[in-house]
Amino acid sequence: MLSYLVSFFFLTLPSFVNLVNTQTTSLHCPILGPDFPAPQNLSASVIISNAEASHMKLLSDYASTLGNDTFFSISLFSVDEDELLFQYHHSPAVLSGHSIGVHTVDSDSIYRIGSCSKVFSVWTFLIEAGDSYFNDPITRYVPELVAAVAQSSNNTVEFDEVDNVRWDDVTLGDLASQMGGIARDVTLEDLSTDVGITELGFPVLSKSEIPDCGAVVGQSPCDREAFFKHLLLHHPNFHASATPAYSNIAFQLLAYALEKITNKTFPDMVSNDIFKPLNMTHSSYSQPADITFGVIPFNETASYWSFPMGDEAPSGAFYSSTNDLARAGRSILTNSLLSPAQTRRWLKPVTHTSNPYASVGAPWEIIRVQDPNNRITDLYTKGGDIGMYHANLILSPDHNIGLTVLVAGDPSSTTNSGVRTTLENSLIDTFLPAVEAEARQQASTHFAGTYTAASNASNSSFTITTDDSPGLGLFNITTLNGTPLQTIADSLGLGSANQTLSVRLYPTGLKTATRMSFRATLEALPQVMNRGWCQTWVELDGELYGGVGVDEFVFGFEEGGEVMWVEWSALRERLVRIG
Repeated sequence: MLSYLVSFFFLTLPSFVNLVNTQTTSLHCPILGPDFPAPQNLSASVIISNAEASHMKLLSDYASTLGNDTFFSISLFSVDEDELLFQYHHSPAVLSGHSIGVHTVDSDSIYRIGSCSKVFSVWTFLIEAGDSYFNDPITRYVPELVAAVAQSSNNTVEFDEVDNVRWDDVTLGDLASQMGGIARDVTLEDLSTDVGITELGFPVLSKSEIPDCGAVVGQSPCDREAFFKHLLLHHPNFHASATPAYSNIAFQLLAYALEKITNKTFPDMVSNDIFKPLNMTHSSYSQPADITFGVIPFNETASYWSFPMGDEAPSGAFYSSTNDLARAGRSILTNSLLSPAQTRRWLKPVTHTSNPYASVGAPWEIIRVQDPNNRITDLYTKGGDIGMYHANLILSPDHNIGLTVLVAGDPSSTTNSGVRTTLENSLIDTFLPAVEAEARQQASTHFAGTYTAASNASNSSFTITTDDSPGLGLFNITTLNGTPLQTIADSLGLGSANQTLSVRLYPTGLKTATRMSFRATLEALPQVMNRGWCQTWVELDGELYGGVGVDEFVFGFEEGGEVMWVEWSALRERLVRIG
């Protein structure tokens, strides 16, 4: 069977700290988030250029192993540059039975993006209504479910929670984040439509039990009436808000709710709120009339290029290109269509999964990458599959970059979504360390140096450097009266004779045109963490002096220029950068 359902948490993760250990010895316990300000002007970076060159050779070698009828397009982009930082496109030299659409793909070639569509559906909801609606029950906006709620009251004998969904418990936020506990699909790929299925031992069903819409190629999508007829026959998977369980129909219900809230049609909202403002001219809610730019292996039917999804389109029907997905990613990371506060709430986990390095958002599939210093990078991804199409959008808010992967091809040559997975992992393994290295190098240029008191009455000073540890490191620290910080730390009980105080600075994201805030971690190293418990987040702002956090540092710089000074806020003193 051909499916558009996503292969959830597809990335091959590197070796990580074993979280089931009762104790781990750690050098650092970083604050969650970036350890340096996001790097800029990556197109001029020698580090990125070298990564691109090595990756180009890897991709060329890999592409040569693929069979006919396999296309792919990948990219790296940054929020502060309009052009793609890196792109690679592969078109097969020989096309078996391929006569329509584009034969040589580029950054404007159009692929189906499957469940990546869910990002645009939730994004549209947030633009139109905001997440204040996320605690509302779906029954407030979908009248077809009201009757079902009447039957599922605790006081009625008809209700059986094994067989019936408590629809008034299912919120819009549950639907957006895979927490509804409801069916995955209504009719799509129902096994009862397979010829010969009863020969495998499945019982013969009555005609009324076999879907006649939306199940397979050749059937029309279910209209709204048929959708609810089938939906209300489905059993729940779990209670609402109990555990993540992937659902495509959740986004159809979310779209119905938004149409009720706004009195607008969902396709029009997606187009007017996102595609048109971002000039995404190669993206669409449904099949493009012009197939000139279409990547169509074999033919429109076999590839699923023309497979209609009707009202279930919000879950996986959209079409897009490399350039357009990069435009969308930049917009998300720069808050161009949402407020910064709304975006920050959106780019957060809603729940965990059984994999400690994989979480779920709305609708993000969040991969947590951990380096040897315990620093976590959260990648906000959304993958999608429909027929011969496999896609992914990957965002790194810590670095203000994104990656896109688009694949189309015969399952026999792509090993289903195997090509996409290989490309995703190669992009992340190549470019995430390179961008992090560039961020470290730029931070060294901007912040590293010796800082000394601006006042002649003080002899405070310290050195800021970047090394192999996360964040900016403070060394050779003396306070107002010349006392070494280690002496003060010892008197406050920070550490022991066998430990050394470490001070690392991390950007908070709080800044003006000429000032930028950092917070420090003060750690006695080496330190032991029970079950991997990293608690610097608990200790932030924990020590005050006159109402000001001892861990607050504020850098000052000329507008658009280099750092000139830093204030250790609790000391009420400005230290000037002298080298």
